[in-house]
Amino acid sequence: MTAKLDIKINDKLLKDLEKTLKGAINTRALKVGFFGGEKNDDKENSPTIAAIARANEFGVPERNIPARPFMQQTLEAHGFYKRSLAIRLGRVIRGTRSFDGQLIAIGEKMASDIKTTITNGNFATNAPSTIAKKGSDKPLIDFGNMRANVSYEIEL
Repeated sequence: MTAKLDIKINDKLLKDLEKTLKGAINTRALKVGFFGGEKNDDKENSPTIAAIARANEFGVPERNIPARPFMQQTLEAHGFYKRSLAIRLGRVIRGTRSFDGQLIAIGEKMASDIKTTITNGNFATNAPSTIAKKGSDKPLIDFGNMRANVSYEIEL
């Protein structure tokens, strides 16, 4: 006795799904970091928080600022973002979640993880002159403005 498996694929449904996914994925970009031109303080010549973050991430050798790659450390410690997106994309395909909602969830998680790394990451220690100036030996944290301004956006 043989059994026959009869599988029917609705081409219209697959084509609609493909069109929806291509439209959603190709028209959106999740960005996590520092946006806008917020200043670190009220002083006229104060750098933006984004500039401070860039200087800390990559370092500024000519100003004796070592690299403290808080974003890179976050990606290395939490390398599951792509896997998480794949799982979340499955929810979109099944129709149980929206694509934008899944991007928001990943953006919130990444921003939170970066903030945690800023607080607890393994970084070069502050110079004695920096410790004396700010009253703390905690790298990356002065007033907490940089950590507070980590955010995400979905670019359409």
